[in-house]
Amino acid sequence: MGVYVDGNEFGHPRLGMRIGKRAGKAVFRVRSRRRMREAFRKLQHELAPMDYVVIIRSIELTSAECESMLRNLADRAIRKLERSR
Repeated sequence: MGVYVDGNEFGHPRLGMRIGKRAGKAVFRVRSRRRMREAFRKLQHELAPMDYVVIIRSIELTSAECESMLRNLADRAIRKLERSR
């Protein structure tokens, strides 16, 4: 799983997801998207107002794992974005 971050002018975080067909069957892909949206919904008040694009690969995660992974990857992506500016 990976996260790309970019600024936005809306004042709140937004989520975009990409999951290819190689990641698995439709049931897996839909379940992964649903879990990631729920994790983002829970974390959106803690996240900086940026656009987050999550790349989901073939890893099946629980909701708690999605939440912790999203938090860690978002923090890392924001630090990397700040260093490049």
